[in-house]
Amino acid sequence: METRKALIQGACVTALLLMQTPALAQGVPVVDAAKNAREASITAQMEADLELQADKAEQERLRLEASEEQSDALDAVRESMTLPDGGAGAESMIAELDDAGGSADAVYAEEDSPAAGRLFGTGRENVERIIIRAARDTHHLQRAGLSPLQWRCWLQALIWQESRFNPYAESPVGAYGLTQIMPATAGDLGIRATYRTDPYVQAEGGARYLAQRLNEFDGDMILALAAYNAGAGNVRRYGGVPPFAETQKYVQLIPNKYREYMAAMGAADELGSIEPSLMANAEKAMIGGATAEYAQETAQGMEHALARLEEAMSRIPETVNAAEAMALNTYVRTEFARLLVVRTRLVSARVKPLTADQVAAASAFIQERNFMKFSGGL
Repeated sequence: METRKALIQGACVTALLLMQTPALAQGVPVVDAAKNAREASITAQMEADLELQADKAEQERLRLEASEEQSDALDAVRESMTLPDGGAGAESMIAELDDAGGSADAVYAEEDSPAAGRLFGTGRENVERIIIRAARDTHHLQRAGLSPLQWRCWLQALIWQESRFNPYAESPVGAYGLTQIMPATAGDLGIRATYRTDPYVQAEGGARYLAQRLNEFDGDMILALAAYNAGAGNVRRYGGVPPFAETQKYVQLIPNKYREYMAAMGAADELGSIEPSLMANAEKAMIGGATAEYAQETAQGMEHALARLEEAMSRIPETVNAAEAMALNTYVRTEFARLLVVRTRLVSARVKPLTADQVAAASAFIQERNFMKFSGGL
């Protein structure tokens, strides 16, 4: 900077000396003060202009240097934000994570269990709808000439007697579910693997078993019911309803309930025929059982999800550049979001039994209040 200034000053002094050469008039020098002042002003202006141009040149040089540095920095950023090998490394890493922790489709299946279907969504069925569907699906199996409405009422009356519509009811001898199917019978019906967790399978299996007994005894529903309760062998052995107190009562209660349902319903798919208190308790049992199943399955799913998350986080030090780190970070954030959804559904499932319990309690209270309403005189 000092050298540049010295050169400028030297150039200005030379110009001044050239302009101040005295004119000779007959050998006597003549000094023109006004002219000298003008020339000094011009020289000063030239010096200022040269200084300004030098400053501009220096600023341009610095700007170019800064531009080059920015360009280099941008290139470095661009390189760090570009996945190496066209993203092949990142794809391989994600594939390895899925293989190690289980694929996302498997760990976060949308419909991962029948229990979830009985808890969430608009398509979930209550026990009455399950009975309607089971009766519709098995009506063709019986050869007694019963109408769809009659068949539905017989099945519903049988379920009323067997379990009071509780799909998780279990007898001391091992009969289970809506239709109180024994394990051996479940094996014969081909439903051993699912009948304890699926109310529809219980209803449909019981309907098939009743149809088999009805066909076996030539359309005689009383004998079919006796066989359902005491076994077909005992019915044949005694030539009719066995003399067991339970069976004798069984073949009276169910026909009475059948007639009650027939009087109340006008179509096979009619809703509202089950007593509100029994319906509320059935809903409570269904939701409570489904919640327990869902919680158990969700706990297993959470273990797989946490394994995926732990594996992903362990790969962070292995990333080559910022782009791979960001890709892995996105993967980790997605896992967190999925876990949050699972947790939210689990919390929702925990609330449902409380709601069902409140409905059942309210229904019982209303029933008691109606009982306490007296009419007439003593």
